[in-house]
Amino acid sequence: MQLFKNFIKTLVDNYIFIGVCSVFFYLSGFLLIHETHMPDYIHISLVFWSTLTIYYFNTGDNIHIIHLVQPQSRTSKFKSYIIFILVIITSIHFFFIPFTDTIYLSHLGVISVLYNMPKPENLKILPLRGIPLLKIFLIAYVWAGIGITFPALQSGHDIWQPEILKLFAAEFFFILSITLPFDIRDYYSDHIDEPRTLAHLLGIRHTIAIAIISLGIFTLLIWPFLNTSIFFITFIILVASLIFYSTPHKNKYYYTILLDGTMILYYFVLMLTIN
Repeated sequence: MQLFKNFIKTLVDNYIFIGVCSVFFYLSGFLLIHETHMPDYIHISLVFWSTLTIYYFNTGDNIHIIHLVQPQSRTSKFKSYIIFILVIITSIHFFFIPFTDTIYLSHLGVISVLYNMPKPENLKILPLRGIPLLKIFLIAYVWAGIGITFPALQSGHDIWQPEILKLFAAEFFFILSITLPFDIRDYYSDHIDEPRTLAHLLGIRHTIAIAIISLGIFTLLIWPFLNTSIFFITFIILVASLIFYSTPHKNKYYYTILLDGTMILYYFVLMLTIN
């Protein structure tokens, strides 16, 4: 049992699990746009490694690449070297994908880097996560871009056609619904005297309500693309339950395994319910 716990801890703490979630969420886009061919291994690998890179950069205890030049400690220097290696691995992929894919992913990458970059002097708008209430919308935009727009672009679809935009909106609200509970998780660790999240501004109960409403909007938007199925209804009930029972006292695995893990389950539900 201890060996299993250590294995799960390794997957979570090193962002391997969220990398796997990103791959399944990316693959779900191909199901929704009715692509018969799944992406090649280069694109799948790129989504995985880029997710690891961004999460190490954004959540690695304020460890940034700049610490390679100005190391704060041995630990920060070591983590910065990991980020550097991940950047190299991710960058190699761009030699093997179309230029249009590179351009699109680059703008998502820029948003992700600016989200938690070291704060420049006299520039209040950076990092982007410092702008009140912006954090969850940036996260939802980037994930929806990976989940729908990138598969559509890669498959040669017009990303501005109504169906693609509706699917983008659907996945935007899905990610929003499972991201808001993370603000609840961090309720006591964030700066309560400077409300920057909905949880601080509106309170935990209202944040849960907004997350449930977002999940409802997602359901309404994506319903026309699916067969009516007990599998999808069960999935929505499960996600709603996880949101409803979110509290600041739940351990991190409740959020990183169960809530984030709904992105993996989402892929398999789509396989069973897609038109």
